[in-house]
Amino acid sequence: MSVGFYDQVMVAEIKALPKAVVGWIIVASYAYYIRDESLLSDYKFDAACQWLLENYETINHKFKYLLPKECLIAGSPHHLREFDYPEGFKRIALNRIAEMRKADGQG
Repeated sequence: MSVGFYDQVMVAEIKALPKAVVGWIIVASYAYYIRDESLLSDYKFDAACQWLLENYETINHKFKYLLPKECLIAGSPHHLREFDYPEGFKRIALNRIAEMRKADGQG
């Protein structure tokens, strides 16, 4: 698997729409903790968590509550269970995993 496959995509999307960081962290967390797949490099995931922590008060996102400051400080929303993840983010994660596998010649 290409760890970090989506690093540049995430950075570009967050630059264009800063609140997208919430979705990226949730999607990447679902992929990693539930599906055992890495969509982002550890460095970029940690940087996204740190950025959200530093800008927490200015980011408005419907699902930001899933990422309390404590989990961002730890750099991991490992407290989330499969049933905690919104269905739309699960679908996005599964689609990105499939795209990554296909690009790697595994799908």
